Amino acid sequence: MKNKKSIKEDIKKIVIERIRASSGNLQIVVGGKGEKLSKQDLIDNVSKNNNLGKEIIRIQMEFLKAMGSGELYTTQA
Repeated sequence: MKNKKSIKEDIKKIVIERIRASSGNLQIVVGGKGEKLSKQDLIDNVSKNNNLGKEIIRIQMEFLKAMGSGELYTTQA
């Protein structure tokens, strides 16, 4: 069985690969400053595991969980 550190590293690798697989012109704006982060900026932050990187990982994992549970595919009336 894997330990928590190993699992966190695996999750980080998954998130980085999802970012790499995204559109080449991917950019996001974080916060109120309007600074655009490129695909490489996102990968760098996740790799460094800084606060922004941790937030990117959290958001990606929420998306994957919602997709896996079918939550993204349900329609609301």
